[in-house]
Amino acid sequence: MDRASYTWISSLASLTCLVLVACNGGPVETTGTTDADTDPTTGSTTEGPDLTTTTVDPSTTEPGTSGSTEPDPSTTEPTTDSTSTGPAPDCLAEDGVADEACDAATPFCSGGECVSCFDLANGDEACAGQSEDTPVCEQNSATCVECTPDAADKCSGATPICDELSYTCDKCTEHQQCGATACNLEAGICFPEDLILYVDKNFNDCDNSDGSEGAPFCTIQLALDHAVTVNPLGSWTIWIAPGVYSQDTLETPGMGIKLALLGAGGGQVTVESSNNDQNAANFAVMTGDTVYMRNFNLSNHSSYHGFRCESGVAWIDDSRFNDNEQHGIYSIDCTLYMRRSVVYSNKSGGVVIHGANGMDDPVSKIETSFITENGSPQATFGGLQVADMHNLEISYSSVLVNITNGGVSSLQCASGGTTNIRNSVVVALAGQSFDCEGVAINNSAVDELVDAGMNNIMATASDVDGWFSYMNPGIYSAEAMVGDEPSPLTDLALWSEGDPRTDFDGDLRPMTDGTPTFAGADIPE
Repeated sequence: MDRASYTWISSLASLTCLVLVACNGGPVETTGTTDADTDPTTGSTTEGPDLTTTTVDPSTTEPGTSGSTEPDPSTTEPTTDSTSTGPAPDCLAEDGVADEACDAATPFCSGGECVSCFDLANGDEACAGQSEDTPVCEQNSATCVECTPDAADKCSGATPICDELSYTCDKCTEHQQCGATACNLEAGICFPEDLILYVDKNFNDCDNSDGSEGAPFCTIQLALDHAVTVNPLGSWTIWIAPGVYSQDTLETPGMGIKLALLGAGGGQVTVESSNNDQNAANFAVMTGDTVYMRNFNLSNHSSYHGFRCESGVAWIDDSRFNDNEQHGIYSIDCTLYMRRSVVYSNKSGGVVIHGANGMDDPVSKIETSFITENGSPQATFGGLQVADMHNLEISYSSVLVNITNGGVSSLQCASGGTTNIRNSVVVALAGQSFDCEGVAINNSAVDELVDAGMNNIMATASDVDGWFSYMNPGIYSAEAMVGDEPSPLTDLALWSEGDPRTDFDGDLRPMTDGTPTFAGADIPE
C-alpha cells in the first residue's frame, strides 16, 4: 500500500469514529472545519459533516435535552385535538326538540343552544312536539300556548274561544267573540252557524225577502215569525241593521226558543211600539223564551215600559232604556242579566225585578251600568225595585240622582231575597235613598248605609257634580281629579276573579285578584 492510499483510509476511519462518538453521546471536541477529502475515483471533493458544534457532556445534559429533537415523553403535555376546543354545548337534542337541560323560557335545542319557540323557523311545530296541549308559539311572549287570535281554530267544543289576554281556550263571554253568530252567554258556547237571519228596514224589495244576508227581512217581527216556524226550539242569531223600527208590538213567540237579537255593525236598533195595552212595551220577552240582545234602544213609549220580560230569561248588553212613561225595564218572574247599559229618565222608575218564576233563589245581575235620573214626584221608587223573593247583585255600577217624592229614590227591596252591592256608587238626588233590609254593601260610595259592609265611603248629592262630568244623556263619566286631589272613587273598588274586565267604555280594569280599581261604571280616561 502506498502512502497516498494509507492516508485516505486513515482519514475515513477517523471521520467514522467521530460520527459514532457523537451519536453515542460521547464528548466531541471540535477544532473547526475539515478540509474537503478528495474522491480518488472522480477527483472531486466531497464535503463532510459540519462538526462545528460545542462539546456536549452527557453527564450534565438534562433528560430530553440531548442533541435529539424528539420530545421527552415524561415532560411533554398530551396533544389537544383542535376539534374539541370551545365551550361545551348547552343541549344535545336535535334542532327544534325540547331538551331537559334547557329552562322553561328557552326549552328548545338549536345548534347546541337553548332557544325559545320564537327563535325557531317553525315554532308552532316545535310547540306541538313538546305538548299537544300548547301547540302554538305566541310571538310576544315567545312561549308555547293553547291558542292565539290567529290560531283560534285550536279551540272548539265547550271552550270555543281563544282568550286574547291569556291565550287559552275558554268559554265565550261576548257576542263578538263568535264571529257570524252569537254567544250563548249562559253556556259559553257559540250559536249554530246554520240558524242565522238578517233584518234591514231599508231593504228595497221587502216582498221578496227571505231573511238571508242578500235579501233581509224588513221587520224584526218577520224574523221572529220565521225562526219559530222553521225551528221553534233552535238557537237563532238575528242581525239587525241600525235604524228605527216602528210597529204595533214586538214580542217573542213564547215557545222556549232562544233568540240573539244583535245590532249589526255596532249601530243602535231603536224599537218604538204604539201598543198601549196594559203592560205593553216596545219589546217583550214572553214565557219560556231566552233572549240575548245587544245595541238596542227601547225608548219613548208613551204609555208603558221600554222592555218587559215575563217568565223568561233576558241577557242585555250595550243597550239603552230611556224616557218611557212607566219603567225602563219591567221584569216579572224573569231572570235578568244586564251589562254596559243605561237606564235613565223613566218616569215610574228605572228597573223592576219581581218574582221567582218557580226557581230556587233566582238571581238577577246588573254590572258596569248606569241607572240615573229615573223617577218623578209621583213614583213610588226611583232607581231600582226588587221584590218577591228575588235576589239581586249589583257591581261596578253607578246609580245616581234618581228621585221620588216621599218614596225610595235609589233602591227599594221588599218581600225577602238578598241584595248585594259591590264596587259601585249609589247616591240619590234627594229624599230617602235606601229601603232594603239586610242589603250588603262593600267597597262602594253610598249616601246611606255606609256601615252595611266593609270599605265604604260616604257620598252626597253635591259630590256628584264634583266627581262626575255629564257629557251624554244618562251617562256620568268619572273624573280622575276632584280639585287638587285624586277622586275618592280611586282604588275604592276591589277587583275579584270573575269581575268584568272592562268598564262601561271598554277600558281595561286591572285583572289580578285583589287589585284596587275605580268604583262605579266608568274609569277616568
